[in-house]
Amino acid sequence: MKIFQKLKRPLIIISETIMLTGFMLLSVFPLSCRVSVSGLEIIGTDVKMPVLETFKVLDSSHLSISFSEEVNLLSGGVSSNPLQNIKEDHIDVSYELSQDKKTVLVIFDKTTETGRDYIFTGEVENKTGSTLTFSYGFTGFNDRVPALLLTEIADGTWSRKGKPTLYEFIEFYALSSGNLAGLRVVSVTDGQEAAFCFPDFEITKGDYITVHYRNNSTEAELCISETGGDRSACTALWSSPDAWDFYADRTEAVFGATQDVVYLENTGDNSILQAVVYTQKDKNEWTKDLYSEAAELCVQSNTWGPDSTIENAVHFQTSATLQRTNKEDLIKAFENGELEYPFPSKADEWIRVSQSLLTPGK
Repeated sequence: MKIFQKLKRPLIIISETIMLTGFMLLSVFPLSCRVSVSGLEIIGTDVKMPVLETFKVLDSSHLSISFSEEVNLLSGGVSSNPLQNIKEDHIDVSYELSQDKKTVLVIFDKTTETGRDYIFTGEVENKTGSTLTFSYGFTGFNDRVPALLLTEIADGTWSRKGKPTLYEFIEFYALSSGNLAGLRVVSVTDGQEAAFCFPDFEITKGDYITVHYRNNSTEAELCISETGGDRSACTALWSSPDAWDFYADRTEAVFGATQDVVYLENTGDNSILQAVVYTQKDKNEWTKDLYSEAAELCVQSNTWGPDSTIENAVHFQTSATLQRTNKEDLIKAFENGELEYPFPSKADEWIRVSQSLLTPGK
């Protein structure tokens, strides 16, 4: 990272401002689906400056930005990401400082739109007069996140039209209506960087949503993400005309063949909403610390229980083709107000089924 010192050499300031603009246009958004942040660019010269420590999207009208020392916000504003090719929109801001003056609460003069990409650009000054100019990319806050129930997860090979076809999917049931923007499905085996990010898409209570991970070459033309609003557009293996089918842009495996922790995350506040923790029966311990750490995170998030030990994971003999057995009971309890979302799952709520009993989207 570079540093920016106010009023130091005008030519440097001009050139660095051009650099900042270029960075904002070319590298802020493409690599992430997070509703919080997706890119930081800082420019300046070689002096002591405030360090930006956290950047959080609180809701559709507020940001929270924390620094390593006392600061004052000299300027700031929000603009639409030019890469979206939509009408540019500028949002003026005001701000409040925390008591220790290390955190800036940024207040928008109008709300952001769910799923739309924005750039916040600001300049802060510390007590010695050193300044920091930075930009952050973020996505409009989703305040209508639906309650999704994880109901099925599977992978394997199926003979289709005389050809062996690989498949891998995860299914959710919508307990409530809302927008999917900012939600993502994470497999610990595959890693967070390869997580599937849901699009800005409206769903209705009672909908099934299936995420497919095998964009198979044998029927790639049929693997259509139904973002256009037609549930019957996708006719690939394990798709359903009664569900919303989404495809990850990949052909390789995602879920762990012997062990994994798979969870649904709301990137707006980094909360875990649903989870399943599984292992083959012959495994007596987690093969990677990542599995135990992720399982513990799910326990702390009240989405898995009673604990993160391998003894309390879902156990299977061959392949992790799993269905939730108490789906109807959970739906009824949620509708009657007996369950507050998110609620935990546990191993005895899951069962391994044969391929013939898979029911994605039904």
